[in-house]
Amino acid sequence: MKYSLILLLSLAISTMTSGSDEEINVLLSEKALVTGSEVHLGDIAAIKTTNEDLLSKLGKIRICPSPKPGFSQTLNAGYVKSQVSQRWPTAQSINWGGFQQTVVETKAIRLSPLEFLSEAEKFVRSKCSVQDQEPSIMVRSVGEIRPAVLPCGKVSIKVESMVPVENGLFRSSNGIVSLRFTVSVDGCILETRVMQFRVSVFREVITAGRTLNRDEIIGGNDLRMAVHDVAKSPSYASAFSGMSELIGKRSKRIIAEGVVIVADMVEIPPVIECGEFITIVIESSAFRITARGKAMEDGAYGQVIRVANTLSMKIIEAQVVKRKLVKVAF
Repeated sequence: MKYSLILLLSLAISTMTSGSDEEINVLLSEKALVTGSEVHLGDIAAIKTTNEDLLSKLGKIRICPSPKPGFSQTLNAGYVKSQVSQRWPTAQSINWGGFQQTVVETKAIRLSPLEFLSEAEKFVRSKCSVQDQEPSIMVRSVGEIRPAVLPCGKVSIKVESMVPVENGLFRSSNGIVSLRFTVSVDGCILETRVMQFRVSVFREVITAGRTLNRDEIIGGNDLRMAVHDVAKSPSYASAFSGMSELIGKRSKRIIAEGVVIVADMVEIPPVIECGEFITIVIESSAFRITARGKAMEDGAYGQVIRVANTLSMKIIEAQVVKRKLVKVAF
């Protein structure tokens, strides 16, 4: 019985001290590339031992915080040994070798200027495409685009315009557009930056085929199709792309030959002109009354204008029905 007890005690002591009897060789690397927020011994050294459990524990010993993504730091062998000694009670049994200095760099993802430019182009194209035609688009950076250095992970870039978009065009002067980029890794926002780009959007638009005088009724022969950079001016958002939209309208001012025609340059010609004598109709299902009147302003089909009854000189509002005829709502 006594012999058995002594044998068991000897086995227990042997088990407790077996870790310190293992031969451990640690060879420091010249360079190491890490991905996490901390540097461990297994990241910067080759550990050799026949004890798999011991190998795992040694590899997880924390040495220091990792440098920022894309940056590096140099660790001296003495510093590494001191960190291991603080965390491993039998560190004196380790056989050290390898390099006296280890350069540690944190692995990073680099977004190049071309990648930012590509994202800007995709965003601009998505905003400037219209149903009737696919424009030719050119996007150039105004200033230098600096790269972004990010930790490893799933990268996403969100692009937003700092100016409103109307009819497929950015409301900006001279085609200069400010875009905001929000860069995230694994769903966490790491960087937000605003950059300016010069945007050119080439579309087919209607121009004046000759100089049009004020109050001219526009015909098909007065118009020409031409390709223009419509991003140069916010007014081009209302440029016409089909001749049928303009034929029959009236010019509100002189339009020089070759000028892009936009909405505020033309109007629907009035069928009733200011000062013209007209017929005023008031009717219901039971009666119809007509009176002579005078238009106090121009009026197009369906437009409500002010008219004066020539007998009473009372001014009322009536809707233009056709040439020289208005109707009072009843």
